[in-house]
Amino acid sequence: MLDWLKEHVGDLATWATVVLAVLYGGKTIKWSREDAREATAITTWMGYYLQCLQYPRYGCPETLKLDFTKLDKLGSAKEVRESDEYQWFVSYMLLACDLVIQLPKGKDGPNWEQFVRTNVGYHSDY
Repeated sequence: MLDWLKEHVGDLATWATVVLAVLYGGKTIKWSREDAREATAITTWMGYYLQCLQYPRYGCPETLKLDFTKLDKLGSAKEVRESDEYQWFVSYMLLACDLVIQLPKGKDGPNWEQFVRTNVGYHSDY
């Protein structure tokens, strides 16, 4: 048995290296995907914040004078444009919320669920 082990120790080491490389490679791919998902979510959320800066009246709807019951009805060109802008704003916000809510919960990271609840709550009338 000892002679066989001495004779095949190189082969065993090679196989062990291959197995470890495959396992580590799989983990690396998983970590890379998680990092990419997180980067996309954070970038989209930052885009949402930029939208809030560009359209503060939509980011803080209590200052908004839109009549939500008339959003889909035709009115003046200004009302239609504002209605469309608001609906696109909310659509982007929901996309950002969807991406960040899927992020894994971390001890040191932000509480994304609370961010989502708060931001969606701003638009609950709509």
